[in-house]
Amino acid sequence: SQFRAGLIDARRESLLVQGEIIAGAIAASATVDDTIRIDPERLLDLQAGESYGPSEEALSGLEFPINPERVAPVLRRLVSPTNTRARIYDRDGVLILDSRNLYDVLRLDLPPPTQKQSILERFYVTIRTWFSRGTLPLYREHGPQSGKSYEEVGNALQGFKSSMVRINERGEVLVSVAVPVQRFRAVRGALMLSTQGTDIDNTLAAERLAIFKLFLIASGVMVVLSFLLAGTIAGPVRRLAEGAQLVRRRIRSRVEIPDFSHRRDEIGHLSGSLRDMTS
Repeated sequence: SQFRAGLIDARRESLLVQGEIIAGAIAASATVDDTIRIDPERLLDLQAGESYGPSEEALSGLEFPINPERVAPVLRRLVSPTNTRARIYDRDGVLILDSRNLYDVLRLDLPPPTQKQSILERFYVTIRTWFSRGTLPLYREHGPQSGKSYEEVGNALQGFKSSMVRINERGEVLVSVAVPVQRFRAVRGALMLSTQGTDIDNTLAAERLAIFKLFLIASGVMVVLSFLLAGTIAGPVRRLAEGAQLVRRRIRSRVEIPDFSHRRDEIGHLSGSLRDMTS
């Protein structure tokens, strides 16, 4: 529906803005030291024909990879309020950090492993997935070494922000965006943000429930009005028609046309006319 499409577009734009903010914070404070230190006294001691430059170790630091130890605290603070999943990939598409692994382990009581979905729930999931697969691709979880398998991550590693809308195996809509992590116009990696499984579907379910409640209210009003119209219009007209039918058959006994002349509407006027005609 138009509401669903608008909701997905709004979520996509929101994730892109969040991604740019988080990627900028990571690029500014969560990379390794990218400075090259040169000793000025060593320059003064150079002889003719000698050269002085950074060591091979310093040159290797020019790659400026993302430092996971610095990324984790920044990512935890920025992602926690947004209720989204964040993943950071390096320039080779290898997963560096996943926000699902940044939190302490909590002990939760899980249902028995033998518990299964009800028939009604399975039927609902099947119908929802069948309708969604005609327009949206199926989401698949790739390994930590296959970040480029996500189309949006591949585009982000090339310096372009991108987004995708997919569905999972339960037919739930997933919106994901990827933005490049850049510093000094160099792409250091890619940040991927994605919604949780029931984020958009809960909003859609609430909207559908509101529409269903409105439908029930309208149906109740229509039923009440139907009984009201049947009692005030359809019933009297049917009695007048039956009386006129008896008159038409020329029954010898006197036929009384129902008297609704006390009504000041078309039904009362018709009743009076029929009574005058038969008289």
